[in-house]
Amino acid sequence: MCIRDSNNTLSAYAQDNWHVNSRLSLQYGLRYDALPHVWERNNYISNFNPALYQTALAPVFLSSGAFSATSPGLQTVNGTSFYLNGIALAGQNGTPRGLVNNFWKTYQPRVGFSYDLSGSGKTVLRGGFGTFFERLQGNDIYDIAGNAPFENTPTATNVELTNPSYNWQAGAPASTPLFTQGGHLGELTYYPAPGVAQYSLGVQHELAPALILVTQYVGNLAWHQNTFDPFNNLSLIHI
Repeated sequence: MCIRDSNNTLSAYAQDNWHVNSRLSLQYGLRYDALPHVWERNNYISNFNPALYQTALAPVFLSSGAFSATSPGLQTVNGTSFYLNGIALAGQNGTPRGLVNNFWKTYQPRVGFSYDLSGSGKTVLRGGFGTFFERLQGNDIYDIAGNAPFENTPTATNVELTNPSYNWQAGAPASTPLFTQGGHLGELTYYPAPGVAQYSLGVQHELAPALILVTQYVGNLAWHQNTFDPFNNLSLIHI
């Protein structure tokens, strides 16, 4: 069976039950979820990719702390200048719409069994194993939705509230300053979907009608779990 949900996830799965004999039953199947990365409908999203940063395009600042209008690395987007050195724009120059190259190896086998140990149906050994994948559902891309040039949140330091173009520290006005937008957040351009394997093995014994004793081991193993790495944090100063 194949289905496509509202998140543009294509799923296919098949399973079967096999009664090997009167005491042993097997359950097995395979599920596949195609989990393309979330994208913004109009490609109004960007990502800071250190591999794209060019030292030759390092910014030039005025004494006021503002960008010089002649600074390299500036680009005009929707009529506003932004410093976009190292910034990848969705859907441009080979950058995917979701900013991340999709991971498609999301195969999910499932297998289980039940075995009647005594043949009376009162004591049964059960076990199962399965793997599962999940898309991050946008939690990774939401964090970078505030990146320039599609989110304009300029900041200005050492300026007067009544005149943000006047630097009170330098005692002089800034001529057409371009204030910095703050730091850009970035994510890897490729990472597999987070996965987990779950498994169990246990015995069920009927002590009396409607009373069952269960002893079971349940475990799981996870890989490729998402994490945030603050690799560009400033060093702490202790006073």
